[in-house]
Amino acid sequence: MRYQQATIQLAENKVEPARLSLESILKEAAKFVEAHVSLATVYYRLKRKTDGDRERAIVQQLNAEAQEKQPKGEVTRQ
Repeated sequence: MRYQQATIQLAENKVEPARLSLESILKEAAKFVEAHVSLATVYYRLKRKTDGDRERAIVQQLNAEAQEKQPKGEVTRQ
């Protein structure tokens, strides 16, 4: 619910409250990919490119970890 509120704030261009909400959420749920994506957007809107880039790198890392956990499909030949 807090994440949804933060995305609404972001949509309403209430960037600073969205930033505070997202940073708080991520302190509790560091692997919440969507929150990292939204926080990157917030940082870019605030002209904090380095922070935005860091959040994007976190998203890429989390996505890579999630892919590694997926079962590997076996190729069968007939």
